[in-house]
Parts: sequence; C-alpha cells; structure tokens
Amino acid sequence: MSTPKKKEEFDIYQGHGDHIECVSDCEGASEFVVKWLPGIVRTGELTLETPKPIANALGEGFPKETKVFLIGNKSPTLRAIAMVAATKQPRSNEVVSAYPECDGTEVAVKLTAIHEWANGIEATLEGKVLGEARDVAFFDTRYPLHKDSYKIGETYTFRLAAFAYRARFLEEEEKCLRMVGKEAEDWYGRVGKVIDWPVEYDEEGHIKPIEIRMDGMVGFFCGPVAYPDDCEFQSPVFGAGEEFQEFGVDFFKLKIAIARDDEDEDVVAPLVVKKAILGRMPNPDEAIRGRCWLQGYCVDASKSDSI
Repeated sequence: MSTPKKKEEFDIYQGHGDHIECVSDCEGASEFVVKWLPGIVRTGELTLETPKPIANALGEGFPKETKVFLIGNKSPTLRAIAMVAATKQPRSNEVVSAYPECDGTEVAVKLTAIHEWANGIEATLEGKVLGEARDVAFFDTRYPLHKDSYKIGETYTFRLAAFAYRARFLEEEEKCLRMVGKEAEDWYGRVGKVIDWPVEYDEEGHIKPIEIRMDGMVGFFCGPVAYPDDCEFQSPVFGAGEEFQEFGVDFFKLKIAIARDDEDEDVVAPLVVKKAILGRMPNPDEAIRGRCWLQGYCVDASKSDSI
C-alpha cells in the first residue's frame, strides 16, 4: 500500500533570507544583517509601535505579553525594517526579524485568509482585488499594528509593492505568436472565422501570416500554498522607471500590473529590481517576466493605532 502524500501547508516557520537578498549584494542575508542592521537600529526612524502589548507572541522564553516596534532606515524609496520585541526580563528589546519594505500603490483588498507565522507577530495575507475578480497574497510588513483589527471578509486599503527575485526581458519569439501557411489557415478555420478575425490574402489566395501579440499580456500568479506571496509575473512596464541606490546597490523601481480583470482594468504597483538583474532600464510598455515577493501594509484598518 502506498503512503498517502502529505498535503502541502503554509510554512509558519519561514524567514526572510530570500527577501533580504532581493535588496542586497552581500554574500547571503546574514552578511547583510551584520553589515547594515546595527546602523539601522541606531540611527533609523520609528516606523510603528504597537499601542499595547501583544499576547502570546514569540513563544517560549518570552513573557506572555510583548510590545513590538519597527525601526527603518531613513529612505523614501526602500527601507530595511528591524522588528524589535520590547519585553521585561528575561529578554528585553530583542531584534526578532528583519526584512525590506517599499511604499506601494494603495489597493482595496477584501481579506480572505490570514496565515500567521509561528512567532505570532508576522503574517502573510490573502485577499481579492478588482472587486473580487483576482486573488492576491502578500506579506504584511506592519502586521503587529493591525492583527487585532483585521476581520476576514472585510475590505482594507493596503499599499502593495513587489521585490524581484529574478526578472528578464522577453525573447523575440515570446513577444509575438506567428502562424504561417497551413497553421494560419487551420487556426482561421477553427477560431478566426468564429470571432470574425481580420485576415489578408496574398496574390495566390493564401492567408498571410497571422500574428498575435503576447508582450502586452498581464499574468500575476500567487505562489504555492507554503509561500503564496512568492509570485510569478509577466507585465509591460507602465511609464518611465526610476533608478536609485540603497545599501550600496543600484536599483530600478518600475511599475507593473499585479492584477488585470476581464475589462482590462489593471492594478499597477511598484517592482523593485536590482539593476544587475535586468542590465538596463526597460522602456515604457516593454514587457518583463520573472518571480517576485509581494509585500505591503495596511493604511486604514486601525487608524487610531498609528503613531
């Protein structure tokens, strides 16, 4: 008898190593933490502080109630966030997590699931956008502030942005689907006639090559159950990009679509990608494809809690 395959589940013990590497040219996330985090904690700005202690956070070794505050570097474009647990003895003011954050586009999201991490103060959220036309999943960079306010089924405004693990331009053959000769005739017979596709004929009465553009297509797909905020994407670049430097690394900040409904309405959000990954700044409307981490924070779930 075969052993039943274990159902994949959300990984509550995940970390931020891959996320930090999206913004670092260090040899691994640990080197970035050693190089940059002490300075951020010393000189950074307070991003938020929970208005009251959080019960049962962080697990064994910590008190039953813990206050949390976030400190980030002073940057309008890209921040590294240090999450600090402020507790009484036996542990006091300990950095318990670190990750990048970027201010994104304000998007209305109907909350459908909250995947809380094992530490109780980080979470990945799932929801619906464009009414309820498309699914999104993203890491909540300021979850401690709103965890007691969120309600499944309610709609909140989040500022969403993505960090690229990898990205590339489309190859020429990926930009356009071209059918020639019998393939074009067969396609027109099966599909083209039905949808009244405009075709041209050569002097011998044969259908000229049929071309269907693929580089304007938008695809944004949530990751596997364990890591739904790791997304695959293809999108044209909306408008002109921005080049900047942070943590000794050159970046592009681009605008891509993270959702498109059947009426061609787009949700456009920033994508932060290392210059070394793409090599050059994309032109407006030029398509790119890759894999990214989607993250964001809520701006309206509990305004009275904001600092």
